[in-house]
Amino acid sequence: MKENPENFSENILQNIADDLSTINGTCTEIKESQLNCATADDLNNMGTTITSAVTEKVDDMQTSIETQTQTVSEIGSNLTS
Repeated sequence: MKENPENFSENILQNIADDLSTINGTCTEIKESQLNCATADDLNNMGTTITSAVTEKVDDMQTSIETQTQTVSEIGSNLTS
């Protein structure tokens, strides 16, 4: 029994559509994976930046505290003199 040519064309087109849908889904998964990786890298970089900024501020505060302690000490010495 011979297959209907119209049916054959429809089957081919349906197979192509199914394959394109699968390819599209795979591309979407790859894009999402790449975005997630970029986001993770961005978060790691942000964490490093924040850590550096906090460390710098703490160092500045420590220097300021030491300077103020010295100033208060000198004022105290002058008052007792």
